[in-house]
Amino acid sequence: MMHQQRSEPRLSPSGDTEDIESIEDIVLRLAPRLAYFAGVARTEHVTRAAREMRVPQSTLSRAMVRLEQDLGVDLFARRGRTVSLTHSGRTFHASVERALAEIERAADEVRADADPATGKVAFGFLHTMGAETVPGLLHAFRAEHPRVRFSLVQN
Repeated sequence: MMHQQRSEPRLSPSGDTEDIESIEDIVLRLAPRLAYFAGVARTEHVTRAAREMRVPQSTLSRAMVRLEQDLGVDLFARRGRTVSLTHSGRTFHASVERALAEIERAADEVRADADPATGKVAFGFLHTMGAETVPGLLHAFRAEHPRVRFSLVQN
C-alpha cells in the first residue's frame, strides 16, 4: 500500500502559501495540532474526539485538514462520520504518541520539582560553609520536610 503524496502548496502560519523553509517552521505549525491528531486517531471519529477534548468539531476538522496540508500527505481515510488512519497516519500516530508522552513526562517532572512537599531545592553555598554549617542546615530542614530533594552547588 502506497501513501498518497499531495502536490498542494503548504501553508505558512499566516496562511500564505510557501515552501517549508526550516524544521522550526514546521514544528511551529504542527505542535498545536498533535494532541488533536492523537485524539482523532484514537477514536477514529472527529465528533467523538471533539467532545472528549472539549473543542468544537469544526475546529478539530479544520485542524486535521491543515495538518494534512502541512505534511503533504493524507493521514485519514474518511468514511462518512468515521475516519481511519492511512499508512502514513499510522506511522505519524506512533511518533506523535511518543512525543506527547515525553511532553507529559517533562511536565510531570517540572511540577514534581516545584512541589513544596516533594520538590527539589537548589542550595548554593560557599566552600567555607560546606564542612559544618550546610550539613546542619540540611539535617534540620529534612527533619521537617523529609521528601524534599536537594541540588547542592558549592561556590
